[in-house]
Amino acid sequence: MGMDQTFKNIQRLSQIAGVFGAHGFSQIMKQIGLLKLVKIENRPDSSADRSAAVRLRMAFDELGPTFIKLGQMLSLRSDLLPHEFITEFKKLQDDASPFPISEVRRQIEKELECGIEDFCESFDENPIGAASLAQVHRAHLKSGEDVVIKVRRPGIEDQIDADLSILYTIARMLGRYLPLTAVVDPLDVVDEFARSIRQELDFAGEAGNLERFSKNFADDEKVHFPQVFWKYTGRRVLTMSYIDGVCLKNIERLDELGIDKKALGRLGARTFMKMIFIDGFFHGDIHGGNIFAMKDNSIGIIDCGIVGKLDRHIVAQTASIFVSLLTRDFDSVARVFIDLGGAKSGVNEREFARDLRGVIEPLMGLSLKDINSGEVFFRLTQMALKHRVRLPRETLLLARSISSMESIGRELDPDFDAMSVGREFAGNVIAERYSPQNIASDFVQIGRDLTTLGRNMPKQLESFLRRLERDELAFDLRVRDINTWKLLDRIGTRIAMAVLFVGGLITISLNTDKPFSMTDFLGYLTVMGSLGCFVFSVIKGKDRP
Repeated sequence: MGMDQTFKNIQRLSQIAGVFGAHGFSQIMKQIGLLKLVKIENRPDSSADRSAAVRLRMAFDELGPTFIKLGQMLSLRSDLLPHEFITEFKKLQDDASPFPISEVRRQIEKELECGIEDFCESFDENPIGAASLAQVHRAHLKSGEDVVIKVRRPGIEDQIDADLSILYTIARMLGRYLPLTAVVDPLDVVDEFARSIRQELDFAGEAGNLERFSKNFADDEKVHFPQVFWKYTGRRVLTMSYIDGVCLKNIERLDELGIDKKALGRLGARTFMKMIFIDGFFHGDIHGGNIFAMKDNSIGIIDCGIVGKLDRHIVAQTASIFVSLLTRDFDSVARVFIDLGGAKSGVNEREFARDLRGVIEPLMGLSLKDINSGEVFFRLTQMALKHRVRLPRETLLLARSISSMESIGRELDPDFDAMSVGREFAGNVIAERYSPQNIASDFVQIGRDLTTLGRNMPKQLESFLRRLERDELAFDLRVRDINTWKLLDRIGTRIAMAVLFVGGLITISLNTDKPFSMTDFLGYLTVMGSLGCFVFSVIKGKDRP
């Protein structure tokens, strides 16, 4: 980093500290040591009578694009922040003044190495939208297509890189000086934000997302995404077909055109549920401004810079949450959340399930159409925070997107029922997950894992015994209640069954090149017997208190 950039960063850090100080956060900056690095000018605190959440939102708004985007990302983190902060951060708007047409031309020429007139028959110099990262213009290509051209705001990447450097500095100070909870690592939060905003800055990545969505919905005539014109697309410029329709937030216009809003809401919900449960690839910034009602009762979806990607495991677990909520199986919901997330210390599954039941059960007395699934997922993530369960980014992004989808649906139709639509897709996922083919595939994988375990266990056991002989191992076991002893007893029994199972497999494998013998019989008997006992113990364990 050059001296000029270092000086600019110090100036920016001083500005950031000054804004936070003006909104009543001087004590925190002093506590983490930030005021040792920079001095701030005294500004009258006009927000002293407001809550910390309101003051922090005002500070982010004043500090510009990077902090506005940070606040918007934090509005997803209901597992980390209290509800008041989530509510305030959702108010942050990404609007910005348009930048001059001369800068638009310069950005296009720099990225595409040609002028606008070289590939456009006409170009509207008045943008149809301007935000902190980019603005959008309509155009007509010489090849005959109506398009929109999205152009990155000049200098925004350098500004964001400088702000990210400062955010990393502040995050390190927060982690060092403030007693944060076990599930909150400020550096992890900044890492997540850096990845997210850099993805948004890369328009080639957004173009790839559009193509993937188009491929996933190629057989659905009711769902459309813009076509990408790769010849006129790069990291700073995105050229795509124009979606001609009425955005869903314009309710009055939808009524004027006589559009069936109820059918529209259901189509949107089914589209989103397919993204989740079938494709494992979903739009991460769903709102009424980027979904359009088109002719023939179809929809068009734009602005695909933020996406969520779900692997097979997370899809299956999400489906389990839907089904378990509908059947009021809160113990299963707790197990799924613990499996999805992770904890730096032990999680009491029974207490977690009890808290889930206490918070959610009053909601579940309602009919399906009256259940606010967004509220349900918010409360789930709040319980996860309380019990120190850290959830992956995709799960949190999914929770917000489901909530946004439900809000859109209820604006279109007061009787909109997201849970029933989700139940259809989730039920199909569960049925497929436990199909004979998938169960057979799982057993094959288990067999491979156990074979590997059988090969490695003698060496690992020998190493363990040697360390034990040399007094290199120490154990500290404290068990304070009878339920824990019962749990240890069940664990010990299942470990014994697993050892017998592996021993049987090893016995069988040692005789593969010989005729079937009594040894083989004993090996198969051990395998089947231990497997049966293990399954019985699991089933019996579920009935225990």
